[in-house]
Amino acid sequence: MRTNAIILAAGKSLRAKTNKQFFKIKNKYLIEITLEKFLRISSIKKIILALSKENLKKYGDIFKDKRITVVEGGATRIASLMKSSFFIEKDADVVMVHDGARPFVSEKLIKKIEKETLKYGAVVPVIDLKDTVKEIKNNLVLKTLNRDNLKFVQTPQSYTLKIFEKLISRIKNLDSNPSDDAQLIEKIIPVHIVEGEETNIKITTPLDLKIAEVIYEETEKKNN
Repeated sequence: MRTNAIILAAGKSLRAKTNKQFFKIKNKYLIEITLEKFLRISSIKKIILALSKENLKKYGDIFKDKRITVVEGGATRIASLMKSSFFIEKDADVVMVHDGARPFVSEKLIKKIEKETLKYGAVVPVIDLKDTVKEIKNNLVLKTLNRDNLKFVQTPQSYTLKIFEKLISRIKNLDSNPSDDAQLIEKIIPVHIVEGEETNIKITTPLDLKIAEVIYEETEKKNN
């Protein structure tokens, strides 16, 4: 199997109130922790890392592994995905798209998604909602939604090369800015789900950074 992974890390980190991708946890940048998970998997032959223009200039030279290609991302997630797509290998079997700010995805989950992608074509990891969800309008509750039919979606979201190319084709005709790439393809083909991981959190706020330090410390204890 030959897999390419796109790691999207070009956001401005406004809600985190710091440059979260290069926030240090135990002397490692957060984005380095993310990359390590993919670099440990031999079937992942290429990683395209999309950074902001500022971070590319400041940190672009620290990524020494030959499998990593560092590119300048765009103003939005979808723009970064589009720019990264030009560097995908033509003989790739699977293309994964992962948030750089999800450093705790496990190798086990990556491999499971990789395998299921070959079987189903398009795969996303999900986890159950814990809280009750209500639809709101004008500060009033319209209705309570059925949690059984709702899931939190994580990354990596994964596609066979053929389906990924269809995704990119749809992006070219977009006049909107979706927050999730899989939603662009789910109207064409069924998107298969696999069980995600509660620790596969997306670092967004200052509190998330504190939580990340705890998760990393606990992970290190298990590995040692």
